[in-house]
Amino acid sequence: LQTAEWDDSEVALLYSMPSIQISWMMDSERDGRSWNQRSNSYEPDHISHANDHGGWNKLLEDNGVKGRWMSCLELTNGTLDSRGVKVLILPRALALSQEERDAIEAWVAAGGTLVADSLTGIYDERLHRRSIQAGGGLWDSFLGVKRVDFSFREMNGVAGSAFNESARPATGAPPARF
Repeated sequence: LQTAEWDDSEVALLYSMPSIQISWMMDSERDGRSWNQRSNSYEPDHISHANDHGGWNKLLEDNGVKGRWMSCLELTNGTLDSRGVKVLILPRALALSQEERDAIEAWVAAGGTLVADSLTGIYDERLHRRSIQAGGGLWDSFLGVKRVDFSFREMNGVAGSAFNESARPATGAPPARF
């Protein structure tokens, strides 16, 4: 196998471990204090990134396209160009570094086609949420995303506004400190 050559596809999908980690954290929020009791048998039906990744694989397969998963390291090391990738899919790429963004932007500028789904780059590679005032996502301007203010109520009872970082408990008490 070490001397074998890849039968590469022109379609690559980004496999981002930081994105998987933040996705799992978001999925387990509803479990509250019992999050650490999630068992291996529970996970397959309750883990959104696996469903998302499986969905992209099925979509490509149903259309007769062979996609190949690519790591973040491959992405930043120029593998998009060296493998002749024409389409890059970012499935649930919630966490992206500046280096990853720069590599993809350069590749797109050279003629590559990028497909991104919701919430792309709203966290950095260290799983820190990007500022909502700054647009919420790393790539909002690049992807042509415009955000509008909306009200929300989180599962822990905190209510607020998307562009107002002073969230307050639904009871009308003073703003919560995070």
